Amino acid sequence: MTHATIVMVLSAVAMPAIKLPPPETFSETIADGEILKVVPKGKLYTTATDDHGRPIPLEPKQILRYYFRVAIKDQEVVLTQVPDEFGKSDFFDLSGSSEAYGVKRSFSLKAGKPVSFSYNVPGGGPAWTLSLQSISK
Repeated sequence: MTHATIVMVLSAVAMPAIKLPPPETFSETIADGEILKVVPKGKLYTTATDDHGRPIPLEPKQILRYYFRVAIKDQEVVLTQVPDEFGKSDFFDLSGSSEAYGVKRSFSLKAGKPVSFSYNVPGGGPAWTLSLQSISK
């Protein structure tokens, strides 16, 4: 079976008066036909606090996530967006694309050509950069 190793970098688009967290890097090896889950690791929190001043964690279904079916073709990986376990397909802005915002889409990864996309909200939002590291048989 053919596998692809994909490097995912989560960063943030600048928001006024908010200190940006450092980028987080993840790597995943996935087989042809499987689902690549592009989702932050660890706990995420709202900007609110509870009665004791502690940050309030986001519920899993509130976390922006992108699921893609993987198709490995020669030296290219085609990612096609599919719904997550909650039935959601979060919208994203694909860097360099002329397609309208909010369209479910497919895109390709090739070695040495990273692809970036973001959840475009006023003032900023999370941004992902995906890179194809390798393909193995």
